[in-house]
Amino acid sequence: MQFWVSNEIIIFRVPTARSVSIFLPRKVAFMSIPKSKKNPLDILLEITGMIVILGCFVFIASNYQDLPDSLPRHYGLDGVPDAYSAKGIIWVLPIVGLILYMVIGLVSNVPSMINIPFKPNPEKVEFYQKKVL
Repeated sequence: MQFWVSNEIIIFRVPTARSVSIFLPRKVAFMSIPKSKKNPLDILLEITGMIVILGCFVFIASNYQDLPDSLPRHYGLDGVPDAYSAKGIIWVLPIVGLILYMVIGLVSNVPSMINIPFKPNPEKVEFYQKKVL
């Protein structure tokens, strides 16, 4: 990825088979992102979520050596495993959980990223943000 900055515009260029360029006005690219206010319950839930995600990684890491070399990944209608994977597949679930946690955290901390189907009244923007989040 390449990008150029001029006085008026920022150009991002992704070199692919078909080159893609994205032109952003300089004001849009560097505008400040409004933060949402958090109450103590939100902070407690964020900390709890971080601890649970970290706990998943620690639990798997501490028991990884005890796992068999192949783990069942699919069971038939009779309850017997019919597909197996290497034990490294066990890391997929906490990684997906971490990615989801980060995406949801980003969207909830930057309310302007939420796409709502109507144009909100500027006087009631904070009300709509609380209602959506």
